[in-house]
Amino acid sequence: MADVYSWLGRKMFAKKGWRDPLKAPRAVERFRADLREWLQREVAGDVDRLDQAHEEAHQMEVLRKGARAGWLTLLVPTRYGGEFRLMDFFRHGLLKGVVFTEELAAACSGVAVLYGAHTLGLLPLFLSFDPKILKKFLPEVAKSCRGERPGLFAFAITEPSAGSDVEDPEGSKGARLTTFARRKDGGYVLNGRKCFISGGNLAEFVTVFAALDKARGVESWTAFVVRRGTPGFSVGRIEDKMGQRASPAAELIFEDVFVPDDHRVGPEGDGWRLNQQTLDLSRPGVGAIALGAARSAFEKTLAWARGQGHLSDRLWQHELGDIAMKLEAGRTLVWRAAVTFPPDPALSAMSKCFASDVAMEACSRLIDLTAPFGAARPFGLEKAYRDVKLTQIYEGTNQIQRLKIAEPWLADGGGASA
Repeated sequence: MADVYSWLGRKMFAKKGWRDPLKAPRAVERFRADLREWLQREVAGDVDRLDQAHEEAHQMEVLRKGARAGWLTLLVPTRYGGEFRLMDFFRHGLLKGVVFTEELAAACSGVAVLYGAHTLGLLPLFLSFDPKILKKFLPEVAKSCRGERPGLFAFAITEPSAGSDVEDPEGSKGARLTTFARRKDGGYVLNGRKCFISGGNLAEFVTVFAALDKARGVESWTAFVVRRGTPGFSVGRIEDKMGQRASPAAELIFEDVFVPDDHRVGPEGDGWRLNQQTLDLSRPGVGAIALGAARSAFEKTLAWARGQGHLSDRLWQHELGDIAMKLEAGRTLVWRAAVTFPPDPALSAMSKCFASDVAMEACSRLIDLTAPFGAARPFGLEKAYRDVKLTQIYEGTNQIQRLKIAEPWLADGGGASA
């Protein structure tokens, strides 16, 4: 699999005149403009309802609208009925993906996670580099996006006693796993629980990581696709979250769930690699979610301050300038990580960690600046504050990210390329 990664990396960067990542190509800017127009038309008026009502019907409606616009098949190759073209990837890397995510999050972070969870669930299938598994599921996903219920994917690694530790090589050694699979004629039988699974109750397919050997733990991790409605597979508690409430987080229960051989993703024991490479690709997207929410908060504050006549005040100029600088630095890291392939694990961790930290700082300072009005719900800053906090936690807490960043130096004195 490393050879495939290296080949893709050479293809991407062999083209002369690679653009400065902070100057998005025209095609990406056109895509951004179309997306902003769609968000204004289809999502902007529903943000409060999505955040407060927390109802599946509202969540599925915004997903149906996006499915028909092609937003759920951006990662699905055209040969399977989707929008993804390999040449675009060679030209732009994952830049289009992080721009897409930031714009969604600027409208509503929960909506960004609704779509992002689907992408996260699909990534292990692509990273398996197995054409059979892609051919089995991707045409079905593309076809369903033209119907009433899009065929969403979800990504299930977190367990009641194994969270960020299963996203860190050292921590994973002591992780107390509770989800296991055992061999049975023609497939496997899964038992266990997963928790805090974004979109888990909405998904038609869940990419589940289960250990085959209790003694070996994550070293025996194997990925499987479990279909909605499979006997023994059920949804438990839906969390009442602090933020990103438009995207549900569900408990998933597996009780003697039979999974056929052709639903296994990659070979046995390949789950740890798939998990790590998936997160390396997705962490810049988490940074983009944080930046989108903070950017929205910044724009709301700027408009309010202009109306109040505060922009001539040197204190306001200093605060807004400092916040803008830090958000732009976060975006630089996110975009750089998005155009680096194969992904640099330390750089991916930096982009997620730094962007979410500066976004959290920005939202806090903006609420302070606009007090007491900024803390009121209609202003929109308190929602951004609640939403951004989660980006410091999921896909590995920022404490875990700092360990990931340190790993290359601890190993051999290396690190992310300068």
